[in-house]
Amino acid sequence: MTVTFLGVMPDPSVDRKIISGSVNCPVRRYCQLCLLIRPQRIKLTCTILDSVAETIDDTPYIISAPLTTEPRMTSQRWRRMKAWEHSCRALAERMYPSQQMPYPPTGEKLSEAYWRTLIFGTNSEQKGCDPASPELGQTYKTWVSAFSTSYDVTKSLEEQAPGGTGQLDLEALYQSIRLVAQAEESYPFEAAFRDYSGGRKFCAIKKGYLGWVSVAARTGNTVCYFEANPLPFVIRRCEMQGYRLIGDCYLYGMMRGPPRGLPMKKIVLF
Repeated sequence: MTVTFLGVMPDPSVDRKIISGSVNCPVRRYCQLCLLIRPQRIKLTCTILDSVAETIDDTPYIISAPLTTEPRMTSQRWRRMKAWEHSCRALAERMYPSQQMPYPPTGEKLSEAYWRTLIFGTNSEQKGCDPASPELGQTYKTWVSAFSTSYDVTKSLEEQAPGGTGQLDLEALYQSIRLVAQAEESYPFEAAFRDYSGGRKFCAIKKGYLGWVSVAARTGNTVCYFEANPLPFVIRRCEMQGYRLIGDCYLYGMMRGPPRGLPMKKIVLF
């Protein structure tokens, strides 16, 4: 049966910026149907890659907090973004205590694999068709520094809001100018980050691979590849001696299908 899969996931190795079209694959049929009905069960063959080791559950990047509204929430958001990025970096470093150890799927240094994972390995302008350019590594550093600058500026604005003098001091003015420059320089990274991060959270699986999973995923959920499909998925064992489909998954360097030699397994999706 020819069916359609609905989903979006970048993959620089294959030109499929929007994965949709006619394919003969049962799992893609399930992905479409689960939006409309809950079938009793579907039997599938998959390759089990690993399980989710840890996720960063806070998702401040999903919250809309314009600078022009709710200033108090704005400063809290920048503080959360700074803490979120620190947590993601700390997770990556816990998976690789030796910073000199290369990231297995690509052979890159952990620092490079990490920032590339944050933007799903792609340039925003190319929408998943080309690997992220090396220059984005520098804009990543500016992007992170902008969190601190943004917090300092918005905090000063809050302290000098209607109840205060209503004027920025020289330090706050300097920080405001600096923030504008940082925002402009870090825009390419920010745009790439926001292309795919919505509805997902940063994670690491037990093998050490870094990536993103659905916000519904949990530690211990299984990561697998369904037969004839190079895209990894997250499934969760349920009480009915089967699994539930949680969502697609992005693992940096692991978007060309499962490694060779892993056994196939027949499962039932409820």
